[in-house]
Amino acid sequence: MNLNAELKNLFNRQLASWPALRDRYDSLKQARWRLLTGYEPGSATVLVQFNPHRYRSSAATLLPETLTQDKCFLCVENQPKEQEMVKWEGYKVQVNPYPIFSRHFTIASLRHEPQRISGRIADMMSLAKSLPGYVVFYNGPHSGASAPHHFHFQAAPCCEMPLCSQIQNLPSDSDIKSNHIDVCREKVFTGFRLFTLGRVMYYFSCRHWEDASEWFEKLQSQLPASGEGEPGQNILCWAGSGDNAYNLIVFPRFRHRPQCYGEGENQFLVSPASVDLGGLITLARKEDFERITVDDVMKIFCEVTRSDDDAQQSLQEIENEKQKTLAY
Repeated sequence: MNLNAELKNLFNRQLASWPALRDRYDSLKQARWRLLTGYEPGSATVLVQFNPHRYRSSAATLLPETLTQDKCFLCVENQPKEQEMVKWEGYKVQVNPYPIFSRHFTIASLRHEPQRISGRIADMMSLAKSLPGYVVFYNGPHSGASAPHHFHFQAAPCCEMPLCSQIQNLPSDSDIKSNHIDVCREKVFTGFRLFTLGRVMYYFSCRHWEDASEWFEKLQSQLPASGEGEPGQNILCWAGSGDNAYNLIVFPRFRHRPQCYGEGENQFLVSPASVDLGGLITLARKEDFERITVDDVMKIFCEVTRSDDDAQQSLQEIENEKQKTLAY
């Protein structure tokens, strides 16, 4: 099965048969954009997108009683009759009807089961390998997932997620200083902690998916679990080649939404998830889009991801465990 070809056909069919979906993708072509850049030389950039169609997601109420009452929009019986699917390994791949990207897919479990990454990181990497040129992303149940009651990934073109290209162009390890630190390079594995624009993240790159999976599980054991039984986190995954065949970014989360979240004066209706932390901030309100600054972005990122000291400690614990294992 050539999943890339299947999804290209699915996308074209849905544009032809579903007028409301086609209108949203057409309007995305006319979206307004802003580019924000950090202050340091060579600093990362973020794109800001004005996208009114994302209001539903940004303003979603995720209280348990609300989720219980609402119909699950990822279950087939609650979806529009026009919505089609392609089945893949226990999942259904569908065109996202509220797009952020020029091609935006949702990959949901065929069963209604909670948003938990445990036991599914291999699926995520396999999906990325089956979709070259795409980045697959995951939002934890209280880290931006708009459907925390039904397991799902999403996927979009890698070239439209700014961080994917930025991280590939990092300087060599000898040049990695204050912002790009804790590099540990092995023959088939590269991993480090990265702090930029207020974001803390872990980046793993390796030749074999088993290595990335092993390090991911080690990291999970070091991050504090949330009330949902897994660490608060957002994950990006994409395929490459050679020693970078599998690429994985984990954003460890401290809180779900920033203190400035809301629709009042001096507030922003922004609920950061993988896409935002990946360098594409979507804002549903025109006033938010026009006034947000790089300082606002840095403050938001800093509030919702864990501190750099915490991130360093987690990697140190992994290294300590590794040394204990080698000692035996």
